[in-house]
Order: sequence, then structure tokens, then C-alpha cells
Amino acid sequence: SLLIGWNPGFDGGARQTFQIRYRLSTEDRFSYEDIPIGSQSFDLKNLAIAREYSISVRANNSYHLSDWS
Repeated sequence: SLLIGWNPGFDGGARQTFQIRYRLSTEDRFSYEDIPIGSQSFDLKNLAIAREYSISVRANNSYHLSDWS
């Protein structure tokens, strides 16, 4: 598993939610995880041992959906 954490940016006064996307670097398709409101970390589980992953995080609220990190 891998514990991922982030610091939220300015939310414009609206509640933020976050989403993580990840995939093995050798694959084309991403898996997605919606993060519970108020969380600033997530434990990705069941990852392959000794493999490279591509991982991104983005924020969403009533104002906009951010770009992937």
C-alpha cells in the first residue's frame, strides 16, 4: 500500500472533495478513488510490489474542477 497526502489549496468558500487517479506506468487505463469529505490523505491498497505507478490528485467544489496534479 501507499499513503498519499496533500495540502488543500484555497477553496473559494465552498467545500472541497478530492479524487485520486492511479495506474501502473506500463498500462493505459487509470483507476479512480473518490476521497471522503474532509480527508487530506488516502491509503492506496493492493498495489503490485516493485512496480512503478503514475498517481495524480485533483480537487472539486461548486466553483470548479481542478487540473490533475
